[in-house]
Amino acid sequence: MFSRGLFQNAKARKKDLDSELNLTSFIDTLSVLVIFLIVCGINPALIGSINLKQGTGSTPILNDQTPVLVISVKSDLISYQLKNSRFNKMGSFKVSDSKLNDKLIATIEQLKQTDEKLGSAIVLSEKKIAYDKIVNMLSILKNQGIKQVGVSSL
Repeated sequence: MFSRGLFQNAKARKKDLDSELNLTSFIDTLSVLVIFLIVCGINPALIGSINLKQGTGSTPILNDQTPVLVISVKSDLISYQLKNSRFNKMGSFKVSDSKLNDKLIATIEQLKQTDEKLGSAIVLSEKKIAYDKIVNMLSILKNQGIKQVGVSSL
C-alpha cells in the first residue's frame, strides 16, 4: 500500500510540471501594438500639406506685358502686388484678421476696376502653408473673374 501511494503522488507532480504555454494571445497583442505604432508614426501635419514646386514653361507669365496680380501667402501675412500695369499697387493683410476673405475680395474688385486687363494671378506660398488655405485663395480668385491662376512656392 505504501508503494501505491508514492506512485500516485509522482503522477500528480508530473501533471503539474507538464503545462503548456499559450502564445496566441501574446502574438495578437504584439501585432496590434506594431500596427498602432505604424499608424501613429505618420506625421499628421504632412498629410494635410501640399508640396509646391516651381512651374516651368516656355514663356514666363511675368515677362509678358499683361497685368498680373502676385499674391504671397506666408504664415502670418498675405501680401499682394499688381505687376506689369500702369498702376503698380501693393498691400498686405494679416492672416489673423477675421474678415480676411472679404478684404481680399474687395481688394481684387478694386484692382480689377483699376486695370480692366487684369486676368492673371500667381499665388506664391510657403511650403508649410496648409493646402486648404491655398485652395480657398484659388477659389476666391476664380470667383472674382481671374481666369489664369498659377501656384508656386516662395
